[in-house]
Amino acid sequence: MRRNGPEATLLGTDPYTGMTLADLAHKREKPFEDLLIDEIGPDGASGAYFVMNEDLQAHLLTSPWVGVCSDGSPTGFHPRGHGTFAKIIEQYVQHDHLLTLPEAVRKMTSFAADVLQLADRGRIAQGMRADLIVFDPAKVHDRATYPEPLQLAEGFDVVIVNGKVARENGTLAAQQSGRVLQPVDNAAH
Repeated sequence: MRRNGPEATLLGTDPYTGMTLADLAHKREKPFEDLLIDEIGPDGASGAYFVMNEDLQAHLLTSPWVGVCSDGSPTGFHPRGHGTFAKIIEQYVQHDHLLTLPEAVRKMTSFAADVLQLADRGRIAQGMRADLIVFDPAKVHDRATYPEPLQLAEGFDVVIVNGKVARENGTLAAQQSGRVLQPVDNAAH
């Protein structure tokens, strides 16, 4: 796909899910600008925008000042919502060797907890919440794709949230033990 423009905009909201803006314009026989204004409208549609530069992304990822997170939402139609962390381990640790496993784990755990000022998360230590994942890095595989972004990654054998097993060998626990965490609001303190 080209960078930018209607060919690089993959729509993720029904009834357009899985079509590029260019595909939709061709199907409707309308300029994409008119589709955006007249059909998709001000409430818009979710989408994936292919504007990333892979070389730049890899370079930034190796910086000690750059963490790994996902801005994917539970309702979003984008593979980063289900595949970000597996992709880091599979591609950048196992395949490309740009990061060591400890550095990748730091970028996904303690670095993120520090940025969000979550003092009881992100590390294995006494007094911390026990949020842990047991995995063999060689078996981790990102399965989320643009056409099917909600596929869970493979290779994360046990997921422990707040000291309780939340998922084991592909099976969710009957009771959820986690919640969405909010960053500390320093202005309120």
